[in-house]
Amino acid sequence: MKSRPPVVIPAESAKMEMGFIQKEISELNVPEMSDVNGLNLNVTVPLEGGENLPVLVYIHGGGFTFGSSSYPHYDQSKVVELSVIMNQPIVAINFK
Repeated sequence: MKSRPPVVIPAESAKMEMGFIQKEISELNVPEMSDVNGLNLNVTVPLEGGENLPVLVYIHGGGFTFGSSSYPHYDQSKVVELSVIMNQPIVAINFK
């Protein structure tokens, strides 16, 4: 997943978030924030079809303090992959 610019957040907030919750992931290379380019919608679908699949929508919070749905630890591909393994495929969407 390509790292997209976050919306309005304080400088150095990615380092703060990584210090709080993600010690195993490499430091993020976060682009400069953008009030327009930071708005994104990520749609993750199973590789092999299916129709009328349930949809999981994840809205990343962060309270304009930290985070972005494009950060690797919010990548929904693992959730969709697991749903296929469980023979209950879903479509996953996240945004912020």
